[in-house]
Amino acid sequence: MIHHRILPYAACIVLFLVSTPVVPEDEKKDNHSLFLFTVGDTLVNPENEKRDISYIAQQRYLLVYFSASWCAPCRKFTPLLVKFYKAKKTNHNFEVVLVSSDANEGAMLDYMKTDAMPWLAVRFSEDGARNTLKQKYGGTGIPCLVLLNENDEVVSDSYVNGKYVGPLKVLNDLNAALKR
Repeated sequence: MIHHRILPYAACIVLFLVSTPVVPEDEKKDNHSLFLFTVGDTLVNPENEKRDISYIAQQRYLLVYFSASWCAPCRKFTPLLVKFYKAKKTNHNFEVVLVSSDANEGAMLDYMKTDAMPWLAVRFSEDGARNTLKQKYGGTGIPCLVLLNENDEVVSDSYVNGKYVGPLKVLNDLNAALKR
């Protein structure tokens, strides 16, 4: 016999069990779902054309690159990132996305073209997505490179405990992870 004080709790448990969806074990969760939800369909190539970004969900790692054309340290680092990308991308499971701090869209697109960035950028006009990413992942300055795993967890960052250590640390960490 169920005691009358326990009955309401038992009903809540049954209701919870009935209303909780069961996800089959074999149903694959998309990688980088939080990042992809934030950017929506706002990623563009250097010609400012929207691109399908579903392939990002298949990547194990994602590098979020906070940079700008007017930033001298960024202009020095970007060619290194492009070289790393071209050397490693074909055999490895990662992608890069630019989050620009340029003053306008034209400056961002020129920067992407001039430095031959082979990756996409968050559309300049999408202040909401850019600001959300800067608040969630960006540091206090640029260049800032952040390495996310498939669950959108920060694996490596240009900032460690608030101290700037630079984007080369992140590239070294990704390189080590890709060798495992």
